[in-house]
Amino acid sequence: MAARQDRETPGRHGARARRFGVSALVAALVAAVTMTTAAPAAHAALQFPDVPPSHQFATEIDWLAQQHITTGYSDGDFRPRDHITREAFAAFVYRLAGEPYPDRTALPWWRDVPTGHQFFREIWWVSEAGITRGFADGFFHPDEDISREAVAAFLYRFEGSPRFTAPARSPFSDVKPSAKFYKEITWLASTGMTTGFADGTFRPTAAVTREAVAAFMYRGYAVMPHDGFYAVGTGRGEVAPGIYTTSPRSGGECVWEHRDVPASDHRPAGTSSWAASDFGPSIVEITSADTSFSTDGCTPWRELRVTNPHGESFGRGDHLVGYDIGPGVYTAPGGSNCVWVTYANFRDAPDSELHDGAGRSPKVIVTDGIWSRGCGTWTWSQDVGAIPRS
Repeated sequence: MAARQDRETPGRHGARARRFGVSALVAALVAAVTMTTAAPAAHAALQFPDVPPSHQFATEIDWLAQQHITTGYSDGDFRPRDHITREAFAAFVYRLAGEPYPDRTALPWWRDVPTGHQFFREIWWVSEAGITRGFADGFFHPDEDISREAVAAFLYRFEGSPRFTAPARSPFSDVKPSAKFYKEITWLASTGMTTGFADGTFRPTAAVTREAVAAFMYRGYAVMPHDGFYAVGTGRGEVAPGIYTTSPRSGGECVWEHRDVPASDHRPAGTSSWAASDFGPSIVEITSADTSFSTDGCTPWRELRVTNPHGESFGRGDHLVGYDIGPGVYTAPGGSNCVWVTYANFRDAPDSELHDGAGRSPKVIVTDGIWSRGCGTWTWSQDVGAIPRS
């Protein structure tokens, strides 16, 4: 393979308030430091040369890259119109799940996916999780194009095969109720991940383009896909209480607000709290105490998923032990704008106030979470006493 398939090798001055209970004092200190130091470089969105802003699925493809579900090809392109292979889709799903570690990796699951295969772990995991069942001949056929009906089946099983009553009448003219994947296809349609084609067909056996997969996943897993006001609740179009993550869009500032007024009321909420960040990824908890939530200038919000619990390095923004880093002692180059706050419990108050690492190389004990900016890349250096390595 000449180019490795998708390289699947998954005024606010930066003040931060009510982000996992960050104290007002810390928010004020961060704002003060930001106003007296040079502004950090804006967060750069991942973009591909062959996906210009005018592309029909530019937002969806950019989101896929922002979430590290895809990194594109080694030449920098995404190739949106190319068909996606079964191995690449397995990698997409694996990264969407947070790159979980398979329980067993000693033996290959499929005869055509040996342990040395570049996507062995990804294919092993989707097989072990029951997301794929392979073919009757005992092969996975990793480099074959995946069909649209197989994508529906993968995603349905990825969601745990949710209880769903398929409609008596098919929403697609070419998918009969007797079809093998009728339930999975109609479930996919019920979630809004697919709308089919303009002629009323689904084309179940057709190959899937990479841009279509980006659209499926964006519609299904971008919880707050655009700027605006969202009611907090469990109804359709609402955002459920939970822990979410986002990043600033390229060249701007990501601003959000916890509000105690209805989503239809766009006036500033008197007793709500807001926060802003242009310092990298943010982690935000939305609780049942929030009536609504607004967002502006942020990439589509998604539920926080485990991405790399064994991680040994991180950059600016929010980072949570057990999700994208392991516990331990971390060091960073530091710099004139280096500041950070560590957390004893990421849901509550920080265990210390804002630290200033200007002019030195800081060393920090991270047991739960950390927010940092201007310090460069932090790298793990040692365990902390009896704290087990993640």
